Amino acid sequence: MSGLMWVAVVCVLVPLPFLIWFGVYPLWLRQHLKRAGVPVTGKCRTISTSEGRYSTSFEFVTPSGRHVIYRSPLSGGSWGEPGREAVLVYDPRHPHRFVRSRRELNASSEALFSLGVLTVAEIVMLLGMVLVVLHNDAKEFTDLTGAVTGRPPPANALAIVQGEDRLLGRVVVISRLTGGDAVIATKLGRNEARFLAHVLGAT
Repeated sequence: MSGLMWVAVVCVLVPLPFLIWFGVYPLWLRQHLKRAGVPVTGKCRTISTSEGRYSTSFEFVTPSGRHVIYRSPLSGGSWGEPGREAVLVYDPRHPHRFVRSRRELNASSEALFSLGVLTVAEIVMLLGMVLVVLHNDAKEFTDLTGAVTGRPPPANALAIVQGEDRLLGRVVVISRLTGGDAVIATKLGRNEARFLAHVLGAT
C-alpha cells in the first residue's frame, strides 16, 4: 500500500472516535435517560469555565444511599446555580455513568450539530479515499501497459479474465494507456464483442 493510501486510511479512521464520542453517544444517552431514567432532586455545586464554555457540577443521593457527583460536559451555557436545587435524571443501574440534569435533557442538543459536522467530514474523507484508490488503480494500469508495450509476442499482450479462471480475451497493447480510455480491436463476432464490452463495463 502506497504512502498516499496510508494517509487516506488514517484520514478516514481519525474522525470515527470523535463522531461516536461527541455525536452518537450523547444522543443515545439522551434518549436512554428520557426512556428509562429516574428523576431525583440534587444540588448544583459549582460552575467552571474553559475557553468560554461551561461545565456544571451536581451532587445527589440515590434512594439506595449512593452519593453521586456529576459534572456536565462543556456546553454553551450553565445548567444550574451553585447552592440551588436541581432535578437530575439517572440510570439506576449506572448512576455514576449515565446521568444528566433535567435542563440538559430539555434543551436542544449540541450533539446534533456535532454529529452533522463530523458526518460531513467523514463523508469527505471517504470520498477522498475512493479517489486515492482510483488514482492508484489507474497508475498501476498505466505502468502495466507501459511495461508490456514494445515487447515481442506474446509478452506484449494482456489477458482479460473473469473470476479466477475464465479467459474472456487476449489483447495486444500497442502503446502505454494513460487517459483512462482504451479501444480494443478484436476479431470476435458481434455477440461476443458485446458480451466482452458488457463484462468490462463499457456498455
